[in-house]
Amino acid sequence: MTSLLLCAGALLVPDAAPLHRITERKTWKKTPVLAVLLLVLLKGPVSLILSAMLVVGTIVWAIRTARQRARATAIRSHTSTFLGFVIGDLRAGNGMPHALGVAVDSLSSDAPSELRDAVRVAAARSAGGGDGATVLISSSCPDLVRVGQLWKVAARHGIPLVALCENAQRRIDAQLTHAAATRAALQGPKATAMVLSILPVVGIGMGGLLGADPLHFLLGGGIGGTLLVTGTGLTTAGFVWSQRIMGRATS
Repeated sequence: MTSLLLCAGALLVPDAAPLHRITERKTWKKTPVLAVLLLVLLKGPVSLILSAMLVVGTIVWAIRTARQRARATAIRSHTSTFLGFVIGDLRAGNGMPHALGVAVDSLSSDAPSELRDAVRVAAARSAGGGDGATVLISSSCPDLVRVGQLWKVAARHGIPLVALCENAQRRIDAQLTHAAATRAALQGPKATAMVLSILPVVGIGMGGLLGADPLHFLLGGGIGGTLLVTGTGLTTAGFVWSQRIMGRATS
């Protein structure tokens, strides 16, 4: 118990400020959540502590996963736009270094930083006679990696790069369309999964209205505490598993 309190207290200490902040993003504040957890640790039984940790951990995972998926979709969408600028400049008879420079200047201000930075570095390196394709291949954006590989293949075998970029853009657009259609089709199953996740809470509330006092039983330790932890674990595991299945369907 003491070790749990020490760990929770350590989590409440603010992080040291970095010497150089690469990007500024809006993030959810973790201190209030950790403060609630610390209060539970101070006053609640072990079964309540474990259940609270499972619930909070699941919520944090769901938030992070949703943000990661949204960011991946944004990167893919902006990559398609970037390829459109590249294709237009290549059709005009310019080379890839010039096309990259035009694409960087044409990207919107809300384009993800990892995409902008990778393209900017690749444009600068290729404009100076370096290997810009390697920069794209080493980026964290999977679609940019593919573009870099196509660039290398085109340079090695003398294949027109514009045709390869057009195929890459069509593939990205098809994936975006499929993901959007799948997300729309999964709205019903997502709502069902959410309802099933909160049904145990509804059942506890109905039991309290009927005079059974399930909270006293569940929070009293012993068999009730075991059932509380088991039920919470199964509910959170079912929620996470359903979200992972639906997430894979849209990827």
